[in-house]
Amino acid sequence: MSKYVKLEDVIRVINAHSYVIPEDAVNHIFDRINSLPSIDEEWVSVDDRLPSHGEDYNVVLDLNDNMGPPVSGIMEFDGINKEWNYPGTDVICDCVTHWQPLPQPPPTINKKL
Repeated sequence: MSKYVKLEDVIRVINAHSYVIPEDAVNHIFDRINSLPSIDEEWVSVDDRLPSHGEDYNVVLDLNDNMGPPVSGIMEFDGINKEWNYPGTDVICDCVTHWQPLPQPPPTINKKL
C-alpha cells in the first residue's frame, strides 16, 4: 500500500460515492490530508501552510533578506506557538521560507539505532 495519496484522488472518491459527511468531519479530514507530505511537491512555502505538528523539518532559510543565496538546514517546528526554533533550543528563527518533512533514514542506519 502506498504511503502517499493525491488529494485530488481522495476528493474524486468522495464525490463519486456521494457520501454524506458532516462539514466539521470533512474539514478535519482535509486538515489532516493537507498536513501530509505530498508526492507532488518537495518544498512547502510557509506562506502557503505550516506543519500541523511539532517536529524537525528540512527548511530553506533566507538569512540575508534576499541579499545572498538561501541556505538549507534542519529546524524544529513548535506546533503550539507556530514558530521555528533552532533544534534543541527556544531560540526563534523567523527566516524560514520553505519546509519539507525529513526523509526516513536508510535501513542500515535504522538497524544500528
